[in-house]
Amino acid sequence: MNNPVLGLDIGGANVKYILLNPDEKKVVDMGCIPLWTKKIDILKKTSGVVKYIVEKTNPESIALVTSFEITDKRPVYTLEAFYENILNEFTIPCYTVTEDHAIVEIVTAKERVSDFIGSAVHGASYIGTHIIDDGVMMLMNSASTIILPISRGRYTPISNDKFCTGEARWIGALYTPVEKIVHDGIVNGHTTKLAPYGAHTIDIFNILNIPQLKQILTLYGIDRKFYPQEDSCWKILHSLACFHDEINIRSINQIKIFSLYVYNTILNIVRDMFFQVSSALHVDPEEIPIIVCGIGKDIILKKALQEYNIRDLERQVPFPLWSFPEALGSALAYIEKKRNIHLDLTEVAV
Repeated sequence: MNNPVLGLDIGGANVKYILLNPDEKKVVDMGCIPLWTKKIDILKKTSGVVKYIVEKTNPESIALVTSFEITDKRPVYTLEAFYENILNEFTIPCYTVTEDHAIVEIVTAKERVSDFIGSAVHGASYIGTHIIDDGVMMLMNSASTIILPISRGRYTPISNDKFCTGEARWIGALYTPVEKIVHDGIVNGHTTKLAPYGAHTIDIFNILNIPQLKQILTLYGIDRKFYPQEDSCWKILHSLACFHDEINIRSINQIKIFSLYVYNTILNIVRDMFFQVSSALHVDPEEIPIIVCGIGKDIILKKALQEYNIRDLERQVPFPLWSFPEALGSALAYIEKKRNIHLDLTEVAV
């Protein structure tokens, strides 16, 4: 294999990677490794997973973007320490992506870490700017949803405070606690305050849409047998503070009603985000193109925005690359800017 490039997306719940051979225009390895399975220090855990992937793939160079640091209480310190670990661990050239899609060495990025907090959006937006000149890209992962405004072929964020402007929410297709989505639940015809912990969005879809949930878990290399539907039923009842001694038809109906309630709330949140961003951009929401991608695109995004001008990333890149836009974008940005090789999205094969 000649000069493979490793694109890394180091998130809060998973590390996704793509090993791309630019000469063959082919992804020769890709995968997703969960970070949430072990309760150890976030920096140690993340660095360990990255080391495993690098040893497994043996790339010529690495282009990485991150968002895991946002989940920590001191993101600047955490990302700076992570960069330091990368520099100490690897002799392979390591780079990251700026907001305007320039490529910089990690040693340079470490000198101005605050510019690279949440740089995963830099990798993803590189993909968006190669599809549309004006519009938005909407990405739903396992624990977050992001909107990336694009104007005149450039990524143009509204603000650095993306959770205030509608550009970001902690709403994902798998690991968002239901009490972060709704505060109350409906059970037996009454309204109840939710327990502080219990079910997650993965449990909601384990009730409502098992085929699509199975596809999502497969994209992340997770066997659905680890998520039996009965467990999801008990978790939802716990969220509702409804302590049954058995699952019967009456409780199943209450579980489904609550699941539909949460699901429709998620759809409304997605639409609210889109309307807020459209308002800030002074654009007609019925006209602007919306690129949808990530594991939540089919089960949530396309359903929430079906009345609008959706452009499915799956039309541009093969399955399953549309669920890895951050890693793919960082690899392609490196290849174009450092290797001076432009790969059209439709040319990349798996």
